[in-house]
Amino acid sequence: MAEGVRSPLLNPVLSFLDKPVPNTVSGGGKNSKGIIWARLDTQKEKLSKELRCISEDDGIVSHSGKIHLLAKMFDDSLAPSWTPDDLFEPDDLTRIVAPAFDGYLVEISGSRISSLIEKIERAKNGRIKVDISRLESIIGFDKNQVLRGRKEKAVFEAFDDVEKQFNVWVLPFHDKKARVSVKKELEEFANQKIIGFGHSKFDNVFKNEEIQKNGNRYFPRKLDEYLIDGILSFTTVINNLENFNKLISSGIVYRIEPVHHVSAKSVPPGSGKEPIPNLTRILDKKLTRSLFQEQSFGVHQKQLRGGNRLWTT
Repeated sequence: MAEGVRSPLLNPVLSFLDKPVPNTVSGGGKNSKGIIWARLDTQKEKLSKELRCISEDDGIVSHSGKIHLLAKMFDDSLAPSWTPDDLFEPDDLTRIVAPAFDGYLVEISGSRISSLIEKIERAKNGRIKVDISRLESIIGFDKNQVLRGRKEKAVFEAFDDVEKQFNVWVLPFHDKKARVSVKKELEEFANQKIIGFGHSKFDNVFKNEEIQKNGNRYFPRKLDEYLIDGILSFTTVINNLENFNKLISSGIVYRIEPVHHVSAKSVPPGSGKEPIPNLTRILDKKLTRSLFQEQSFGVHQKQLRGGNRLWTT
């Protein structure tokens, strides 16, 4: 066997690389290096002003003293590492509950807004300054956010269906007392026929009565689950624009979308007995066919069939 060349092979690419030098890795998380100094002072003033407007807005309905804010981030700050959880430090009065609208949905007590304004204006902590410089805006979650900027009438009359149905997503409250308040409000809406569920048997799907023992208990169970995990969605019938406005202005709804009915294009059956076939017409057709066959073979001809062949005599 021939022996290979014992001299080491030269890799021209690797030969020109620098030798590896160990470098320290900077620690993760927010620090003062993440502050956008060019917009820090501007955002302090802007966010404080927006929070003052929220505190004076009567259109934002609270449940057990809790409301929701939309904290929208700048486009360069959408990474999870820039979550503003130092400004909205989680406790019994303030908490980030979910990502939403290029930012975060924040649950806060109305009484905490004034101290939040002070926290922004007098910020000294570097991590809080990072949050302020990366927050684009803070707005209250009202019916304008529920409708995603659309008009009430446009959403309600989106389809020309006689029975207008809507898919509803409920706001995800973290506070237990707020969830109870939402549950009671929905039960009241159902009792007052502001929202409905089709057949009279299911007029109030949130009421867990014996009458529903043989019916659909899915929705009552979902409402009970909302008290546990704070998540609920359902489909409802709303008969008029006034009731629609009451629902979206209640501080309960996170999102609402109209449901388009899907139906077949066939003509519905009429009423009465099933029509009886005309037997006389059927017999006439059979007789005509038989006479035609006899005439085709002549008067003195007979048909003799053997297998699949036809013989004549």
